[in-house]
Amino acid sequence: MPKRQFAFEEGGPKRVEVEKPVFRSETVVRLDGRELGRLRGAKEHKAGAEWTLEDGSVLSVKLVANAISRELHVLRNGRPLPGSASDPVRLVRQGAYVLYLVAAFTALFALYPLVVRSDEPDSLATAVGMLVEAGLFGVLGLFTLRRTVWAPALGTALYAGEGLYDLVQSLSTGGRPGNIIVRLLFTIILVRAFQSALTLKREAAVEPPVTASLG
Repeated sequence: MPKRQFAFEEGGPKRVEVEKPVFRSETVVRLDGRELGRLRGAKEHKAGAEWTLEDGSVLSVKLVANAISRELHVLRNGRPLPGSASDPVRLVRQGAYVLYLVAAFTALFALYPLVVRSDEPDSLATAVGMLVEAGLFGVLGLFTLRRTVWAPALGTALYAGEGLYDLVQSLSTGGRPGNIIVRLLFTIILVRAFQSALTLKREAAVEPPVTASLG
């Protein structure tokens, strides 16, 4: 992440700039072009830093390691800035894109039984089954993008369950299980999308209702 800019709220001006040169263990944090401070070395990145802004809000930057990456979390008053690494909207969107990708590859592989094994009687049934599966993952991706909670939950269960079944089948037949790393990576992304969808649902539940002005 050489340089990224963030707004305080969705659609607002990008006032916060976080610059992390590729070959330097240093992160520079700026607000409206003015430097707030720097994080140097692994210890400072892990501990993080906070700055109290003129409006009384607190901006914090911290390096957080998770199961798949090391991320810089940029928060204001404890809430991730839109588009930052821990932004729940961004994580839900990533989960939706994974489900779309799984749907696309499943649909593509559905052609294999028809092209390679077209003379086998079950080839059409296999292809139809895979196309139905691809359609299901596509629908789950759509509803995940709409920030429903059940869609990423069901998508995670189906995708992880399918991977576990393939693993057991491969081990029982003496074969080599394939794409374990990819499946694990995608499963983690889907789990984070589910957790983020829950977070967005909770936040929406505590937001004060918008009342119409009586003028």
